Amino acid sequence: MYYEYSFLKYFREFLFQVYYNHFARRFYNYFNNNVCWGNFMEAFLFALLTAFIWGFVPFLEKMGLSSAEPTAAYLVRCSGVFLGFVIIFFFTPNISSIGKMGIKSIFFLVLSGILAGFVAQLVFYKALKTGEISRVIPITSCYPLFTFILGWIFLGEEVTLSKVMGMLLILGGIFLLK
Repeated sequence: MYYEYSFLKYFREFLFQVYYNHFARRFYNYFNNNVCWGNFMEAFLFALLTAFIWGFVPFLEKMGLSSAEPTAAYLVRCSGVFLGFVIIFFFTPNISSIGKMGIKSIFFLVLSGILAGFVAQLVFYKALKTGEISRVIPITSCYPLFTFILGWIFLGEEVTLSKVMGMLLILGGIFLLK
């Protein structure tokens, strides 16, 4: 009886693995080989992972700010950024591509680093230290609204109904949190 149960159990697991691998492989191949969805799905999954990390990190920062001033917390956080820099510098083979960058690209990237990585981070820590995380994060996450406006004004990007509706939803969300 035990052998019979054991055999049925393993046979059922075998069938599950065969069907699971078959359907998983078909699903993977469909989305990777489809010209329309392949790149989109990869970008979507990376964006979703980024959203998760960016959603988790403020929780860690709020916990870290419980006994620290924003400026001191920023300096400590920079050690993590420096560690990331060291890892990329020593373990990335394409570091030579920096020499191929134009002065315009370098200027805008350094400027974005100063504004986002220094100024905005200090202001964000001040908001996080003094406010509720459940209100601060959604408000600071309305940056696509500003990106949309700047892209429209300076880059000539198209204004569509779906984009305008998305921006109105962002504004509605900020209004609800006020």
